[in-house]
Amino acid sequence: IPFPDTELEQRIIRARVPEVEERLRRQLVAFVQGLRELELKKLPAVSETIDWARTLVLLHARELDAELVRNTLNVLLKFQDDIDNVDSEINALTTKALAAG
Repeated sequence: IPFPDTELEQRIIRARVPEVEERLRRQLVAFVQGLRELELKKLPAVSETIDWARTLVLLHARELDAELVRNTLNVLLKFQDDIDNVDSEINALTTKALAAG
């Protein structure tokens, strides 16, 4: 089953985690979509996107930044190797996600 496109994933997050502000929702979905373009052992599924959205709500996040992403990346990625490999891409992915927000 293919991953949902950006629009569908945003609708899913809106339905499952309605507390997420629209701007943050656009950013986090854009970030996850960017992660799925990388070569990882396990790409984040929609369930991880939902979990991450819930985590960001609990942290009272209003928008993504590189430090927030680094501190919560383990919610999206299950393998330490993937987390380590993505570290060098976080700034670029976050910048791209902020542009989507």
